[in-house]
Amino acid sequence: MTTQVTNEGSNMSVYEVGHSIKKEFGLLEAYDMTLEATVTKLMWILGKTTDPKEIRDSFYHTVNRDILWTLPNTNS
Repeated sequence: MTTQVTNEGSNMSVYEVGHSIKKEFGLLEAYDMTLEATVTKLMWILGKTTDPKEIRDSFYHTVNRDILWTLPNTNS
């Protein structure tokens, strides 16, 4: 899940609906990553693994300051 709003990030935990959807569908939240960085990073990760836990861990691992803001608990 990402946003196209300039200089803003996504935060699905602000509202109960966002938190529920994120948890129900197991969404990866891009926070302050751009759409382009998110797509590129996911293509790179999926070329390496298809294991959901490895995908999630790799996605939230910072590469060249692509994701600067994350919540303490990215598993929810």
